[in-house]
Amino acid sequence: MERKHPLVDVGAVEKKHTKIAAAASSATSEMTTGSTDIPEAPPIKKNKVSVQTELNMPKKIGVVAKNKIDRQLMKLFFKDYQPFGIVEDEGFREFVNILNPNYSIPTRKTLTHTLLPAMFEETLNNVKSLLKDVRSVTLTTDHWTSINTESFIAVTIHYIEENNFQLKSVLLECSATSQAHTSVNIARELNNIVVTWGIENKIMLAVTDNAANIRKAIRDELKWKHFGCFAHTINLIAEDCIVLVDDLVKKVRDLVSHFKRSTKSTIKLNEIQIQMGKTPKKLIQDVRTRWNSTFYMIERFLELEEPVRSTMALLDSDKLPVIVVEEWKMLADIKKVLEPLEAVTNIMSGQNYVTLSSVIVLTKGLESILKEMETQDFALVQTMVNAMLQSIKDRLGDLESSNTLLISTFLDPRFKNVAFSSDIVAERSKKLVINLVTQKVTESGEVMKQAQENILKPSNENKNAPSENYPSKKSIWSHFDKKIAGLQPSGTSMSRAIIEVQRYLEDGLLERDKDPLTWWRQHAYNYPFLSKIVIEKMGSVATSVPSERIFSKMGQILTERRSRLTSDKVSKLVFMNVNV
Repeated sequence: MERKHPLVDVGAVEKKHTKIAAAASSATSEMTTGSTDIPEAPPIKKNKVSVQTELNMPKKIGVVAKNKIDRQLMKLFFKDYQPFGIVEDEGFREFVNILNPNYSIPTRKTLTHTLLPAMFEETLNNVKSLLKDVRSVTLTTDHWTSINTESFIAVTIHYIEENNFQLKSVLLECSATSQAHTSVNIARELNNIVVTWGIENKIMLAVTDNAANIRKAIRDELKWKHFGCFAHTINLIAEDCIVLVDDLVKKVRDLVSHFKRSTKSTIKLNEIQIQMGKTPKKLIQDVRTRWNSTFYMIERFLELEEPVRSTMALLDSDKLPVIVVEEWKMLADIKKVLEPLEAVTNIMSGQNYVTLSSVIVLTKGLESILKEMETQDFALVQTMVNAMLQSIKDRLGDLESSNTLLISTFLDPRFKNVAFSSDIVAERSKKLVINLVTQKVTESGEVMKQAQENILKPSNENKNAPSENYPSKKSIWSHFDKKIAGLQPSGTSMSRAIIEVQRYLEDGLLERDKDPLTWWRQHAYNYPFLSKIVIEKMGSVATSVPSERIFSKMGQILTERRSRLTSDKVSKLVFMNVNV
């Protein structure tokens, strides 16, 4: 039997068979008239078409299948942010009908009043169940105003999964707020959110922008540990120095704006690039609120220097700014100064890997490379470098005074105790971690277990607590054994902690481009107590970028076509987009 594509029209198939049958009958008649030796063609069976028709008919959709399709349909709205009104569009309905005419598309009301709340509730319960076993989280939060002038608050948490050392992120809240953004109101709102989710005692660190009201809410009202968004701080540092060369940057900005507005100039620029054997590229317009967009504008402008200068020579406009040779050279130096900042911004804006442990290392590296640039050909650029160094000092302060950052850096196998500015700081970070591990050993009951085992052994066999009377061979551990023997009254808890931390330090450093959490997943069994501290104290993000990304998603939803969506529906859609 000839197989048909399931979308082939059955009526067309029947007509086709009818024509074939008629043609076959006519041909047979002619051949019979001409020669009686040729056998008569066999008649086409009528039931063949009817069987084929049944095969092509879409099966009826059961309740289970209908629910499954409905749930997939919902992904159009919370994954792709399609407007709910698409189910009323003629083209979409015809498309679904040709796929399966037996599927009844849910109405817009069913989608928003039944399916959306049900799937939201299901997602909510799944997330709550997930967070029960989480021991420590980093929280980020931010505020945003929609095109409808409605204010929203977003709260995300980030944590390291205990079983597999994977970085996880959850959106707790993205909802409208009508209260004034005072520190008291912000604190009350955040407290309500974390209490609702049962994580009020699990917050290791809160990361927000540097606004005074949010800082006060976190530090003074809620008494949480706070870290100002590193990416936001870098943005402010960049602005502090870009303003010093603003006249030249404005010239570049005005020229780029001209090419963006003028089709004639853009065509000419492309033609010249082709004549030079280059693939045409467009100039980049910066966004004043994002410093790195200014960097990318300058970078592309310099890349297209020759084509731009050739194009400008052919234009008749006297109103456009002129960039002289010295200014082109100065732009190149400005780019070099901004490059390290751009690299730091890119690294710290990542969301699939831990960034908190890199803060001290990257800041020290940034200061180091800027100090190497202090001697510049242009006095203005040198002033820019000095301003950047001062801004880093003023805005970031002494990062090594933060125990949170010290511990996080120490627990990163790429950095351990070699990332700090002095041996004193390195030793302090080590002691902080040893104390944490000691607490973990004690809590685990390991000390009690060892004490019970030691009762059955001669006292001089207790190798974990060597004394001066215990004869032992000289080894690389001798120095540490003496330290352990002298540590009282913590005894074996502290001893175990020191040994485990020291073994970690003596293990080789992980390559800089490798994932520290992957390393911990592979080595956790070697460091049973230290690995638990990693889960609780290493932290995850150092920026509030995750919360900002939530608002980018909301901006996609609240287009003109969907601006009538209630804030409740918007919140549900974003929550599911992040958490499903």
